[in-house]
Amino acid sequence: MSEQETPETESNPQGWDDVLEQFKAFGESLGRAIEGSWNDPRTQDVVSQIKDGLRQAADEIDGAIDRARHDPALNDFVEDARDAFRDLEETGKEAVEKARPHVVKAMRSLNEALNNAIRGMDSKENDQPE
Repeated sequence: MSEQETPETESNPQGWDDVLEQFKAFGESLGRAIEGSWNDPRTQDVVSQIKDGLRQAADEIDGAIDRARHDPALNDFVEDARDAFRDLEETGKEAVEKARPHVVKAMRSLNEALNNAIRGMDSKENDQPE
């Protein structure tokens, strides 16, 4: 057996070596592409611009929050919004409770279908000549 060949095991059945090698090669290529792209000065320039934009947005948000703290109309709106979210949260809890049995039934059906598919694959593997 050569150095590249591996013995057949449950975790690496014979015939999958090529697939595993291709995944390994793909991962290495993807890693090189990401490194090359990340190290490109144009990429670093874009990253710097994004950071600057995010800092500016954060500063604008901070300013808006400071101004809003002193606005009575906005404070009333915030209180109304809190009440609305509390009502929405309660309605959501009720909807989840009503949906729960249907979700459980659907998950059981999916689990059964998956188990049937697995049994089908297992029986095909057992039917193949060695």
